[in-house]
Amino acid sequence: MKKLITIFLLTFLYISSFSQINLEQKITIVAKNKQLSEIIDEISNKANINFSYSSQQIDVEQKITFIARNKPTKIIINQLFTDCNIDYIVLEKQIVLKAKQKEIPTEIVENEIKPKIVKYTVSGYLKDEKTGEVLIGATIFDRNKRVGTATNPYGFYSLTLPVGNYNLEYSYIGYNKKNIEIELNKNQKISQSLELNENVLSIVSIPESSSSDILQMNSIKNYKLSSEAIVKRPLFGGEFDAIKTLQSIAGISSQGDGSVIFNVRGGNKGQNLIFIDEAPIYNPSHLLGFFSAIAPDVINDIKIYKSDFPIQYGGRLSSLIDIRTKDGSNKSIGFSGNISPLMSSYSFDSPLKKDHSSVLFALRNSHVNWLLEDNNPNLDIKFYDFHAKLNFKPSRKNRVYFSFYAGSDILKLNSQPSSAMSWKNFTGTFRWNHLFSDKMFSNTILYFSRYDYFLYSSYENEEYWSSLIGNLSFKNDYSYFANPKNTFRFGFSSNTHIFNPGNLNNEYFEHKVFASNAIELVTYFGHEIKLQKKLAFFYGIRLLSWNNIGPAVVFNFDENHQPIDAQFYGLEKFNTFINTEPQMNLIFAANKTLSFKASYNHNIQYLQYLSNSISPFTTVDIWLPASPNIQPQKANQFVLGAYKKFAEYNFTTEFFYKKMKNQIDYVDHADMYLNPLLEGELRFGTATASGIEFALQKQKGDFTINLNYTYSRVFRQTDGVNFNKKYRASYDKPHNININLAYKATNRWFLTTNWVYSSGNRFSSPTSFYYYQNYTVPIYTQKNNDKLPDYHRLDISAKFRLNKNKSKKYIHHLTISIFNFYGRENPVAVNFNKIEGENGNYYTPANYIYDNQIITTSVSFLGFVPSVSYQFKFR
Repeated sequence: MKKLITIFLLTFLYISSFSQINLEQKITIVAKNKQLSEIIDEISNKANINFSYSSQQIDVEQKITFIARNKPTKIIINQLFTDCNIDYIVLEKQIVLKAKQKEIPTEIVENEIKPKIVKYTVSGYLKDEKTGEVLIGATIFDRNKRVGTATNPYGFYSLTLPVGNYNLEYSYIGYNKKNIEIELNKNQKISQSLELNENVLSIVSIPESSSSDILQMNSIKNYKLSSEAIVKRPLFGGEFDAIKTLQSIAGISSQGDGSVIFNVRGGNKGQNLIFIDEAPIYNPSHLLGFFSAIAPDVINDIKIYKSDFPIQYGGRLSSLIDIRTKDGSNKSIGFSGNISPLMSSYSFDSPLKKDHSSVLFALRNSHVNWLLEDNNPNLDIKFYDFHAKLNFKPSRKNRVYFSFYAGSDILKLNSQPSSAMSWKNFTGTFRWNHLFSDKMFSNTILYFSRYDYFLYSSYENEEYWSSLIGNLSFKNDYSYFANPKNTFRFGFSSNTHIFNPGNLNNEYFEHKVFASNAIELVTYFGHEIKLQKKLAFFYGIRLLSWNNIGPAVVFNFDENHQPIDAQFYGLEKFNTFINTEPQMNLIFAANKTLSFKASYNHNIQYLQYLSNSISPFTTVDIWLPASPNIQPQKANQFVLGAYKKFAEYNFTTEFFYKKMKNQIDYVDHADMYLNPLLEGELRFGTATASGIEFALQKQKGDFTINLNYTYSRVFRQTDGVNFNKKYRASYDKPHNININLAYKATNRWFLTTNWVYSSGNRFSSPTSFYYYQNYTVPIYTQKNNDKLPDYHRLDISAKFRLNKNKSKKYIHHLTISIFNFYGRENPVAVNFNKIEGENGNYYTPANYIYDNQIITTSVSFLGFVPSVSYQFKFR
């Protein structure tokens, strides 16, 4: 208010003074290269005006050229003093001159005039210095101003700040930091490259916050895994494995010995969404699940979300595994590989035009049949995966990417006729990144994905049972970096899904198991806001529209799940689900080293995975869409967490509670194959998961530690199953421990060890018996009432660099690993012996030698498994 009064008085005096001086008098001033003092004197004489000024504030000796012919005095002095950057005030018959203050833009807020802060944007990309690969999730931060941001999945960052001088620190896990000084007085485009620090040994990283910026202190939102981390973990069969490395994270548990199949926070394996360059893959395994389908050589970055999915992603209840592959070096040609007894992998990358475009190819192929020559000479096992990627930069504001992935497995028994099982993954992605401005980033994606599963009764005659799921999708994402306190994300997607729930490819077989196709439309909006220095809040919402499309046959069932009638639909929409997915995340930083988190997520899943097997390995896969008979799955998850950074250690803990609805179970002895009434075999219920997770990390120095412990429980309740009583899920394993130690013994020796412990999987065992014709027959009355023995194993690995000088262009290593060092036999299944009777039928139970009593047996796959592998890299 005082400012308004002052401005009012000055204005009043200014207007009043003109009533006493005739400033309308016309005069002529012609001055060429004269001092300002001479021009002021000339005006004073001709207009009869006195000027008052201080020569210390006004440079009256400056020489200027000024010409005004027959103009009013008011116009002349306005033009003259404006050009000379001079203010004046008219007091009676005197004009007071003073140096003009530097103008500060103002804005009116609640009737007060406040200075408007001038801001500019610094933006660019962060890359690997040697290869030009973008660094995802890297931090840009000014320690003095306590403000920063992080790069997006394409290595781009944007930071809007007030005018001033800044010391920007660029950092990324596993790389040397870089600091630069900038004077921000205009929009600037600054891209940086960081040098890899090979002394960083971390296996799995919680994104470290070296800053006190609240948005960067959200170190408990996701986990990061780089290709360098994957190759520093003990090997199985001489092969590095990305998916198995995920299982060392608290809250993620393996489903069985040596399996890549995993569960996250009480969810089943069909509730995990795995992306490769933004295209989903539906089966991430090779060789029944002993190896993952993603070659580690091509991985640039993996982010793991157990909650708080980025607002642009959804469609699953439990986790998001976002895998970004390397672009390929745009600076130099590179070739690398890994050779082991079971498989070989090779990758090649090269610039097409230096600093503008590059290409990458990677091939991995198995050779495991030599292991089978003695015991199973008729068994033929093959698998491969192939990655290709092309990217180019047509202009500073545009980048284009093409990605392709293909993976295939076949396990064939060479007999007459040959039987086999096989599965295939295919994905392709086109992505266009566009910068509308230094603050607005867009990502346009067109991708397809397809997964096929085959069971061959005759491989030669191509007689098989097959199932399929596929999709073709278009997506448009936008990110608006308004300022360090506000980031907006919004966009939409359109997804077309196709299904085959299992039919025979046989000329005598009529296609009889139907599932509709579907179109899914998604619109989303998210806002990340820094409310105060120590408080940040994220909220977002996704609007989902799921539409079943014919042709389809939909059966109607009564309350006893018996079919009543059927409806036939042509190429039309016949069912729609409309849902929303809200999410909220609140973060509070108590200080530079301690932060807390509270979040809520509501997730919807329309894609339904069917499998009544509890095997830890790949089994027959069937996918169905949500439909009139199958409601979409829903989950509400609440999370409380804390992150504490010590001098050398980082500690994280999270408590979660998840309630899931419309969870699929099966009637006893469900008929899953070639059954047109398949939906009648399903039962629907609820599941509840809760637990607490602890993670302790030491990431720096020659010796690093990653220690993770999870205590969790998972219970289900389904009408028509287990007498409608609550029961434990098969993957209810309360205790999970993972300890990883890494030690850089010398410049050439690198040692790692990994110890895993978990409670055993649940299974159903007999609760009583009855005798029939001298045979003991088991009676099952409780579901998952028993468990396998607790699981534990120790893996060790030693990696030796064969080069004495690591700066050479050709670097090669030899790695020796032992899986299950102390040879623990971990059962993956329990069964009861059967005996064949005279009529050819099998009876349970039996003992071949003694009385006909139940004899339990267990199956263990993996014991002491040594391996050796050779890795090389040329650049």
